Amino acid sequence: MSYSNYRAEFIKMMLAEGMNQWQAERLLYYSTRLDRLATAMCNGDYPCDNGQRKTKQCSKCDMGYAPESLNKYGVCPECRSQYNVEQILGGVGSGFEAIFSGDPRGCVLKIKVPSGRTNDWGREGICVPSSFNP
Repeated sequence: MSYSNYRAEFIKMMLAEGMNQWQAERLLYYSTRLDRLATAMCNGDYPCDNGQRKTKQCSKCDMGYAPESLNKYGVCPECRSQYNVEQILGGVGSGFEAIFSGDPRGCVLKIKVPSGRTNDWGREGICVPSSFNP
């Protein structure tokens, strides 16, 4: 199945759970961003620590990132993205919960929905597809 099919299926499931189109599309955006950052962390690519460039620790997760990628509060792009996902879910209503995974080989973002519906092998939640393909 292609990304556009996974994307359409995800949006359809989220609309059925009570989320609006904009919220579902923003989750897709952040899933792609989190997937890109997880891959960079595993490979030592920019903006993550690779042992060769100067880094600063994130004030929330203590992971090493290029100093220019941290915001003025010292928070890394991954923590900011996770915060934004939680804000989106908080605006939808109760019963939605984000499940984050730092492993880029699988689904980096899953959403636990009020109905209990799942589409992942671990039966934890609904996988948010990512368009990042290195």
